[in-house]
Amino acid sequence: MYDQSIAIFQKHPDHDVDLLASTYVSLAALLDEKDDFEASLHSWKNALKLYSELVGSGSEEVAEILFKIGRLYTHLQNYDRATSCFSESVKIVRNNGDDDEMVANALCHIAKNYARKRQFARGLEMSMEALRLKKQFCSAPEIASCLVDCGDILDGWGKPDQALRFLDEALRIYKEQEEESDVTDVANCKQKLGCVYRQLGDSKTALDLLVGALAQHRQTQGDDTLEVADDLFQIGQVYDSFGDREKGLKCFEECLKIREEKLGSDHLDVMAAHKSVRKLQQRQR
Repeated sequence: MYDQSIAIFQKHPDHDVDLLASTYVSLAALLDEKDDFEASLHSWKNALKLYSELVGSGSEEVAEILFKIGRLYTHLQNYDRATSCFSESVKIVRNNGDDDEMVANALCHIAKNYARKRQFARGLEMSMEALRLKKQFCSAPEIASCLVDCGDILDGWGKPDQALRFLDEALRIYKEQEEESDVTDVANCKQKLGCVYRQLGDSKTALDLLVGALAQHRQTQGDDTLEVADDLFQIGQVYDSFGDREKGLKCFEECLKIREEKLGSDHLDVMAAHKSVRKLQQRQR
């Protein structure tokens, strides 16, 4: 129906441009829900062009659409374009004298993209600025999510002791706000925190957290997701460090089965699971 409406608008030179622009927005949102990212991106770009002409390139509507386009580029793994859109969205909002939740979320995305390029100092700077804004404008679970991002960046930077402080605080908030917190977000936090504790030599605490993450990932996503596989891989490593080869091997084998089904045989994560399985099998001989 949206496609038909757009076709009718385009046949009439005196059409209502504002209504056409809002139709593109509605179509783009629907395509987002269907995970048709390429088609959604096309609709958002059409909406962006029309709103830029209607209300100006520095308007709130344009900033919101740029944020949406940035998220789509992230889904499509075009991180440079995503960062450009998020940055322009932040610039528009701040030029209008505002800071808000959207700015905080845009900064979170920018921070992750810097971390992907191993520009950890810049990523942490953006993430800390996002955290400041989240504390002003967002709910407690959203603040916890930003704390996890800070911890993740520090862990990737090779600073697990500093990452621990942010991740511990995030998990504390999630527990305090249990009814409001998304179970998957809590599980992801436990997984990251467990990995950090394992790096720091506290394998018992790591195992407790990772087993908790596994149970919650199974509860919310089923038994054959990549998150479950990642939990199993980490748990297998902890059991291996304890010298419990039987439990470690069982975890690695289940991890390998899931990863092969989801990623194919040539993926690096599949190869890592293969290597761990072979290593423990050889030790049992």
